[in-house]
Amino acid sequence: PQHSPFSSDKKLIEAHPTLEKRIYAMSDTYEVTFLMCQAAMPKNKLEPKDIYDFVTLIPNSTIGLIDKQNEGFAYIPIGD
Repeated sequence: PQHSPFSSDKKLIEAHPTLEKRIYAMSDTYEVTFLMCQAAMPKNKLEPKDIYDFVTLIPNSTIGLIDKQNEGFAYIPIGD
């Protein structure tokens, strides 16, 4: 979206069609689940209509992380 904090990133805009296909393929082919914190959306000026259909919105990332850990998944933080 135009109001996204990434709307002026020319490299990202150029790569967007390819990235979208690859990310969707992970979701569809390999059953990767993408979760997004709904609480952070206003800060990033995003609305549900801005999010891909294959992304599941969760109310809060902390609760989502705890839920996944309780299901047996491990969290591995990735820094810059």
